[in-house]
Amino acid sequence: MIAITRLIPRQMRIKGDRMNVSIIVNDEKAISTQLMNTLRKAASACIDMDVEISLSFVSLEEIHRMNREYRGVDRPTDVLSFPMFDSTEEMEEITAISSSTVLNTGTPDAARFDACQICGVYANRLHRPVVLDPVGVGASSWRLTQVQRLLDTFAPDLVRVNLSEARALLGLETQERGVDSAERAGTRQARDCAMELARRLGCVALLSSDTDVVTNGRSCTEIPGGSSRVTAVTGSGCMLSALCGAFLAVSEDPLQAAIAASTFWKACAEAAEARCNGKGMGSYHMALIDAASSPETLLF
Repeated sequence: MIAITRLIPRQMRIKGDRMNVSIIVNDEKAISTQLMNTLRKAASACIDMDVEISLSFVSLEEIHRMNREYRGVDRPTDVLSFPMFDSTEEMEEITAISSSTVLNTGTPDAARFDACQICGVYANRLHRPVVLDPVGVGASSWRLTQVQRLLDTFAPDLVRVNLSEARALLGLETQERGVDSAERAGTRQARDCAMELARRLGCVALLSSDTDVVTNGRSCTEIPGGSSRVTAVTGSGCMLSALCGAFLAVSEDPLQAAIAASTFWKACAEAAEARCNGKGMGSYHMALIDAASSPETLLF
């Protein structure tokens, strides 16, 4: 079953740039060589299209569950698709139907920062929670200026950062390389940095590291555990930010939502370590996603 198909219009793409194709396979035996070849041919035929396609193959039971949960349809279908939103013209409407808003600056351009600004301002107006993940904010002066512009126009309820991102937002020297943090901090340094950031921004800060730090500038909670391998999974910090948004959507307390999200993600990382049993990073990545969707992990 093809569970997810996404067509994402790209307004700002380099001419001739090839489309991105991501195929997630939970059971390699379920995907035949013929099907893989068909997918490659389809991708080649769309090479000049300005889109991104992601496919996930799941069981009949899983697509039945997803239809019931997301569409209110109590039966399986052959294909289930979800829209992705990219246009500034629809940001207010999308924000209005969202229980929380997560703004991620990982792949920025001017239009996307404009979209983030619209979402943040409108969410504030509606009194809906906002999570800001200023990915790689210290990577360039342009990115830092744009994130500061966002912070000048709306107030996030929660910021999720690594140490380099926190230091960049505080105007301190940083060793950021691209979107990754090259800095390792002791718990005290991370705590001091997170608390100062929370005080300056007037919101909750979650600084993710070997030991996560969650603070509102007054009280501080340290969350150890997890797995060192999670840092090698691209987007793992962004996943934590999305979890913050999910927990914040059902909680009136951003501090408790951030603590819950961090604790849950640490539990997922530990469960994935046990599940993959020493296998490579590809297996660990899949085990991490499996752990996040497992009812057992929810007992953290």
